[in-house]
Amino acid sequence: MMTDERAKRIGCAAIALVLVSIAIAANPLNLPVFVLDQWMDRKLPPPSSIVVVRNTIEQERWQTAGEWDLGENSGVQVLLGREWVPRRRYVYAFFVFDPFGRLLSTTIRKSVSPLSASESPID
Repeated sequence: MMTDERAKRIGCAAIALVLVSIAIAANPLNLPVFVLDQWMDRKLPPPSSIVVVRNTIEQERWQTAGEWDLGENSGVQVLLGREWVPRRRYVYAFFVFDPFGRLLSTTIRKSVSPLSASESPID
């Protein structure tokens, strides 16, 4: 038979576990990369204009981490944020635009350390 004290401890532990699970699930950056790719494609579908992408970056308070030329195309690297526990990885989005400023592709990448602005989204 369980004592009242033990029942309270088990109840508190269960509530704490549920709250931690909700907190972890509340950060979309904890989702797998393929889900984040789909999420970003819905948020900024090609061929969104560079103006729409820049406005979204500003509204979401994402941090631009680098910009570069890719031949005729151009790219922007954006730090979306960091995952929460247990991994604490950095989550980046790479946007590639055609010469007319239309979004061609978006790539999501996670890294245990900050990426340098010189790293290309094309591996």
